[in-house]
Amino acid sequence: MRFTRLILLVLLLTLNGAFHGSAQSVGIDDRSCEDRIDEVILFARLKLGCPYEWGGSGPNTYDCSGLVNYAFHQVGVVVTRTTSTLCIEGERVFLTNIKRGDLVFFVSGEYPNRHISHVGIAISDYENGDFKFIHASAGNGCVCVSRFTDSNYQTTYGGARRIIRCD
Repeated sequence: MRFTRLILLVLLLTLNGAFHGSAQSVGIDDRSCEDRIDEVILFARLKLGCPYEWGGSGPNTYDCSGLVNYAFHQVGVVVTRTTSTLCIEGERVFLTNIKRGDLVFFVSGEYPNRHISHVGIAISDYENGDFKFIHASAGNGCVCVSRFTDSNYQTTYGGARRIIRCD
């Protein structure tokens, strides 16, 4: 069912871009909340493999907050550009309540100088201690999908925020 909706969404965005010049012209009021989240994720997924570049905000290179800003902007949702400001936007979400479309944050540095330094977009709900997220990764050198249980993400997890609220 979700895959069918995603295919229809891609078709709609493609046709809309052909008639209006860009996918941005889809009216935000014409879409359900779930559709907007699907679109955010779709736009981020379209950038898979694009090179990581610190300060990059598209169209061909991204840093982590640049990718988030780009994907949300494509569906008419304005968010700030930096990780340090994104981490206070929207509504706080507990780890076990993470849903698709939520922003997930990670920290770096040593105590007492730990700080939010990385952000991604959850592309699956938290389930059984894990979820997937898409992000522009300096370590991987590109936009990629990772699992929360990969690498050191569990030990550097810094919180989550919900930008698009569906309830």
